[in-house]
Amino acid sequence: MVQSDQNRMGAFLLIGLGVLFLAGQVFNFDLGNWIGNAWPLLIVGVGALFLAVAVFGGRNAAGFVFPGAVIAGTGMILTYQNNFDHWESWAYAWALYPVFVGAALIFHGQRTGKGEDVRAGRGAIIFGLIALVIGWVFFELLIFQGSVDLLRYLLPGVLILSGLSLLFKRGERDKVKNS
Repeated sequence: MVQSDQNRMGAFLLIGLGVLFLAGQVFNFDLGNWIGNAWPLLIVGVGALFLAVAVFGGRNAAGFVFPGAVIAGTGMILTYQNNFDHWESWAYAWALYPVFVGAALIFHGQRTGKGEDVRAGRGAIIFGLIALVIGWVFFELLIFQGSVDLLRYLLPGVLILSGLSLLFKRGERDKVKNS
């Protein structure tokens, strides 16, 4: 990054913080309480910075997508858990990490022209989503003794995962035919 770009980013950060603190004073809301509830968004922001470097940087910066996807994904999981006080979801939320890495592999493969990364990314996403659904059903319905209302989400989830699986498999077959 050029020095002037760094100065500009720092200036925007300072202005944003100033506006946030001023809004807290003007509208009389407890900024500390808000920050206490929004802390996972700071983690999402750090991940977003890595993702921005990967997206807006050149081909050589594509590797920044991996820490960006994992850090931003972790922040999103923590945001959900913090807002809904559902910390026990860590029992199956780990299954989202192959999804994050798979999405990063797809981006990296497309940016660098590596088809094997794209194929591996698709496989990781499918594995992660299937593991997430299985873990969610197992833990929420059997271990955590969740409500039977959760079952109404099972059929749509299975249908979506099945459709994604067919879509990815067809895309692979089409690529092999065209090769």
